[in-house]
Amino acid sequence: MVDKKGKMTGEDRNRQTPEGPAPVPARLGQVLVRAGRITPGELEKALNEQGLSNKRLGEILIEKGYIKPEELTHGLNVQSMILSAGLTTVRSLGSLLEGKGPTSPSDSERDLDGKGAAQVPTRSHLAVLRQMSSIVLTDDHVRNGYIDLLNATRLAVSSNDRSGYLLVFDGLGWPFRGVHVFGLLKDIHMESSSISVYQPFCEDAPTMELSYRFKLSDDAEPGKYGWPLSISLQPV
Repeated sequence: MVDKKGKMTGEDRNRQTPEGPAPVPARLGQVLVRAGRITPGELEKALNEQGLSNKRLGEILIEKGYIKPEELTHGLNVQSMILSAGLTTVRSLGSLLEGKGPTSPSDSERDLDGKGAAQVPTRSHLAVLRQMSSIVLTDDHVRNGYIDLLNATRLAVSSNDRSGYLLVFDGLGWPFRGVHVFGLLKDIHMESSSISVYQPFCEDAPTMELSYRFKLSDDAEPGKYGWPLSISLQPV
């Protein structure tokens, strides 16, 4: 009700209901901002960089030091819960990111069509934080038949798949005929164009420093060559 001057009366003001909880964001960046893991300014910088590259947002946020790999994993889990379960509002998004998700309808306001808590889909993500771009072979390397490269690759893996995952190494053409990879749970020896290496689930998102010994072909020549390996992640 309003008075003659068009103002709301005190009685009607008291009858007004407070605004409900804000809708839960569905985008990863918005999830992390709402949870207090990054600031809006940090998100804007990361999105600007993403627009100039082919990198994923989570990879950029880790590279810039805004979040840790395990925070990315939790953020992806919350995002998956929102998208798959139809969550509309949550009272404490930060508690979800800490692994303390809602346990009953009284803990959150949600629309689950009576199905109860949703199962979070498995998500895995590989970020290459550092990678040599080329290899320079000298006469000594060719004469010895190999070249050692220490800490040439740095990887960050985040995964909620308790069955583990596969790291897939592809490439290895001339003048390289084989490679030993050090820094995984077990050292590997690769002589074909591709090899898959099983890695078990780890609660803490692991960061790996990989070193290599590349074995050279008999007809290898001194020179500068592009980095011969690509690394990807696949489910088991």
